[in-house]
Amino acid sequence: MRYCDHDVSLLVSLLNVLESFRDPLQGITSVDDRPELPSRDEFCDETHSLQVVDSHPALDLLSTSDGGPKDPNDVGQLHDVLKEDTVGLQRVLAAVKRRRADDIEYQVVGFSILGEIVPCVVDHIHGEVVDMRIGILGSGLMGAKLGTIIARAGHDVVFSYSRSQRKLKRLAREAQGHARAGTPREAALHADALLLAVHWSRVDAVLKQAGDLSGKVIVTCSLPMNANDTALVVAHTSSGAETLAKKVREAHVVSAFSTVPSEVLFDVFRRKKRTRRRPSLLYCGDDRSAKKIAARLIRDVGFDPVDAGPLRIARYVEPFSLAVAQLAYEGDQGPEIAYRFERIGK
Repeated sequence: MRYCDHDVSLLVSLLNVLESFRDPLQGITSVDDRPELPSRDEFCDETHSLQVVDSHPALDLLSTSDGGPKDPNDVGQLHDVLKEDTVGLQRVLAAVKRRRADDIEYQVVGFSILGEIVPCVVDHIHGEVVDMRIGILGSGLMGAKLGTIIARAGHDVVFSYSRSQRKLKRLAREAQGHARAGTPREAALHADALLLAVHWSRVDAVLKQAGDLSGKVIVTCSLPMNANDTALVVAHTSSGAETLAKKVREAHVVSAFSTVPSEVLFDVFRRKKRTRRRPSLLYCGDDRSAKKIAARLIRDVGFDPVDAGPLRIARYVEPFSLAVAQLAYEGDQGPEIAYRFERIGK
């Protein structure tokens, strides 16, 4: 795993903006000198009224709670938003600074907002893996599309497990990122995480080819379906994810990505830069660090990760996946479907 140059430049840019807000604060020498500040929402409303690129998604994220974003998903999205458009935020805050130059209150709030952004980004960069090595075990619809998206999100990807080496090389070439073709063993060798995306009947074979998986994070979207994909062969008192965990006892299994059809993945990835209201995606697992990696991948693909709890919750998530598949493939509106959970009254 590596930290990217763009994260260093991101922090430099933010610190430069922060420095630009410091001058008006020099005259404040005591608490008594401090003006009554407008609320964060008032400040954000002001940036909207200035109509300079119509505010910025980063301010929307910050305005959701006092003291800056605390929810890991908001912090992760804040990092992604700033990585995409630090310059846009500079324009917005510079406009507030310029047009309200005589208004010390707004200068202080601008400084405060930047003072909250910077530590959030620092904590996120140090607390989360930015670039990872991801091994893809399976080259069907889910493996191919998720591997492509993950590569385009900036991670190193190794595509593996196909009857055709030519297909793996084509996937790596079309991913347009740091991707290559390899064997399951090569995919697993230096991977920070593996994505298991094969039919249930192929799980034992691909695990055997992958070799020793001790300590590896395995994100699985493989549902325990029978040979003709008409029913779950593991259900009610266990799940496919739990059965997999028993096969690779020294690995850390997380269940994710089985609850959305492959047909929606590229659209979700394309839209993630344009909206805060991302579709949800359930995941569950027992290892905290493994779940953190899975959540990062889920955000990178474009979903809002929803932690459903320990791995045993896959007993309920996997049947939910079949309900989504029913709507996607048996309905009359096409398979491009996703879902979103919202807390009502919050």
